[in-house]
Amino acid sequence: QVLGIDWSEVHAEAERLEHAVSDLLIARMDEMLGRGMPLGLQVDIFWLPYIPEALRFHFNAHNLVVYGKEGESYLISDPVIEEPVICPASGLIWAVTIRKSRRASA
Repeated sequence: QVLGIDWSEVHAEAERLEHAVSDLLIARMDEMLGRGMPLGLQVDIFWLPYIPEALRFHFNAHNLVVYGKEGESYLISDPVIEEPVICPASGLIWAVTIRKSRRASA
């Protein structure tokens, strides 16, 4: 009530914020990939556009490796897909779950 958001809009807004990824994070990911450093990511498999809809479910502990970028798409090695995949940036960004690594917290 204080923010003036109707209860009918709260869930949609929470979903949007839950998957928010900053431009800074994307720029750093792209910078690391540009230097040839693959990135291990933990994502929600439900939002990955290359997973067939019939196999999608919410599981935000799915691990994959992003090893490059072509244009606006990322090159991904996913343990549940036999071949490397190309994923549009919008699909990967929506699926990213940001976790603090043990190394970063040490």
